[in-house]
Amino acid sequence: MKVLCSSLLFLLAVGCAGQPGGSSVDMEAERSTLVEIDMNWSETTNNYTSFLDYFADDAVLMPPDAPAVSGKEGIGDFIAVLMDRLEFSLRWMPAGADVSSAGDLGYTKGNYELTVEDDDGNLILTEGSYLTVWKKQADGEWKVAVYIFNPDHPPA
Repeated sequence: MKVLCSSLLFLLAVGCAGQPGGSSVDMEAERSTLVEIDMNWSETTNNYTSFLDYFADDAVLMPPDAPAVSGKEGIGDFIAVLMDRLEFSLRWMPAGADVSSAGDLGYTKGNYELTVEDDDGNLILTEGSYLTVWKKQADGEWKVAVYIFNPDHPPA
């Protein structure tokens, strides 16, 4: 009887050891969640406040041909310059996602189109790819931890 009880306790312990606290992560559900969040975020590009809400307070933005910008406030300042242009359009579509086995980090990747008006009134279209690293917050909400985007071609 002792052997049976010990064996059952061992199997129970091994079965619960997959994740801290004994919980398991539904990887496919988390991937789908990240893609959905990324798609929802892409619909906020005409609303500065809503767009910025997706960033964690300590997030990092890594734009092309510019230094990295750290912190939500600095990112907000950077984005405001783009959004304040008369002609501004940003669209993207996630092409995939993955999540860490612990379920607390993930990324989405895809392609984007950015259109801005330059100082002479010319519309500049930039197409490229992006990678967003998402971090699950203490409240369970996914927030952008790192965002990097690169144009497919050098500027004209």
